[in-house]
Amino acid sequence: MDVINSVKSISISCLLYGLVFSLLIHTSSNAQQSKNQSISINFENVNTIQALEQISAISDFNLSYNPDVIQVHQNINKSYSNTPIELVLNDLLGNQIELKYRGSYIIIQRVQPAIQTKNKFKIAGDIKDAETGETIKGVTVYEVNKLNSTLSDDRGNFELSVSAKSDYVTFAVSRANYKDTIIRVPKELNFNRELYLNPVTDKPEKKITFFKDVEAKLKEIETKKLVQFFTSKKERENSKNIGLIEEKDFQFSFIPSIGTNMQMGGQIKNRYSFNLLAGYSYGLSVFELGGLYNIDRKEVAGLQIAGFGNAVGEIVKGTQVAGFINTNKSYTAGMQLSGFLNVVADDMKGIQLSGFNNISENTTGSQITGFINISSKKMQGLQLAGFTNIAADLEGAQISGFYNKAKEMDGFQLAGFVNHAKTVKGIQLSVVNIADSVASGATIGLFNFVKKGLHQLSLSHNDVTDVNLEFRGGSNAFYSILSSGIQIREDYIWSYGLGFGRQYKIVKSFFSNIELSSHVLSSKSSSFENMNLLNKLNLNFGYQFAPHLSLNMGPTLNIYVSNALNEDTQEYGYDIVKNPVFSKKYDSSGLSIWLGYSASLKF
Repeated sequence: MDVINSVKSISISCLLYGLVFSLLIHTSSNAQQSKNQSISINFENVNTIQALEQISAISDFNLSYNPDVIQVHQNINKSYSNTPIELVLNDLLGNQIELKYRGSYIIIQRVQPAIQTKNKFKIAGDIKDAETGETIKGVTVYEVNKLNSTLSDDRGNFELSVSAKSDYVTFAVSRANYKDTIIRVPKELNFNRELYLNPVTDKPEKKITFFKDVEAKLKEIETKKLVQFFTSKKERENSKNIGLIEEKDFQFSFIPSIGTNMQMGGQIKNRYSFNLLAGYSYGLSVFELGGLYNIDRKEVAGLQIAGFGNAVGEIVKGTQVAGFINTNKSYTAGMQLSGFLNVVADDMKGIQLSGFNNISENTTGSQITGFINISSKKMQGLQLAGFTNIAADLEGAQISGFYNKAKEMDGFQLAGFVNHAKTVKGIQLSVVNIADSVASGATIGLFNFVKKGLHQLSLSHNDVTDVNLEFRGGSNAFYSILSSGIQIREDYIWSYGLGFGRQYKIVKSFFSNIELSSHVLSSKSSSFENMNLLNKLNLNFGYQFAPHLSLNMGPTLNIYVSNALNEDTQEYGYDIVKNPVFSKKYDSSGLSIWLGYSASLKF
């Protein structure tokens, strides 16, 4: 009697000896559907086979079955509304039938009673392209129940043997970009024949540039050197050929390919996964623990803990803890905690905490590390690093021991040495601040360089030093001042100092400045051990004659502190005080306060 297989197109094929059947699936082998897909369907006076045909026509699955194992009922009148397809099939077929989900198709087979002795099954042959007749290498052939597998060699040849306590076993033949084939082998048959795989012809044409193609390949987790080190070529070929084939509650492995999922670990999603050294799975839904390295090709939800590292190919929702490195190729929501490095090659929402380096694209949350944080696109939240923080756009705060960089900055930058941003909306606080422009806020530091801001040179004269050269850099809201000057009278006193100020616009060409600065005074006869500190509070008024020329003048409040005792006069400091409003001599220093003046030309 012929063995018949029904698929979406509901074709019936009679195969070798009438004992083997083959299924050609009209999708690529990597397609995968949800076993929880719900359907709505109404049956009116149909038999079981007709009902299966109608289900196959409206669902995303391809149904594979032998009518000989189906108990056919007549005059079925049932209606299902938004019901999982598994429940519909179980209701129609009864409890003597079991369902096997393999990618985009469902294998319907009879529940086989256990027998005392194991039967040996063997399948062999060579695989060719049905259109060109050329041999196909790297084809995965696997037994659908126990997951034993093999690959066709360079000449397309393959051979696979299994033992099972059943009267028949079912093998699947899968290759990327080809339609799948299913073969059922009874115990009496030694299967050895040529197999022809039909290429998938209904794929939409894709226009892929060279660079996008390279980027897509880099997104594949199998391109990582560490993943290639821990996995075999056979496992990686299986992953190219086959999508998700099963979900299991538990798996244990010593290393990839030596464990309960054997060479097919990359096609199985686990709830709980335990890897003595390393493991390789399709995905995870609850918990995974690895002595060294956990590798999951697709989505992970839950908690991963590894002595060395975790690597995930797609979305992560949960927590990853690793002694050295966490690497995710897609969107991550949750926490990454590692001793050295966390990498998300996509968006990150949550916390990255590492000993050395955190990397992500768009980041919402926090990056905390001992050395450097990098958010290659937008950072919304906090970057805290011992050395450097880098973000393309920042909405939040960057705090580092040495250097912060952002393109568009809306928030706060605090660095031990340098802050760098293109556009500042907020506050930069560091020794050196660099920006293209300040839209709002201020750059606060000893050296402020704003490309589209304030950068002025000025020549000035005041009541203490005759000639001064000054540089102002920053923005009108806040700028820093570097100055040096000399008194060419008497002892040739010179000064150098730092300060900061703010400029206010009064009317069209009139403005005012308020500045606070501190200057160290010295002369040929002074000692570096002496303190001569002149502090100034200036209130200047200016007039802009031209775009780069203004005249400024105004009063100055001088506060002079010195511990250098003049042996001749028994006074502290240089003879620069004129008409003090306050003067007092202490045990080892003197303080004088008086009003002075300043005038300058700014360029």
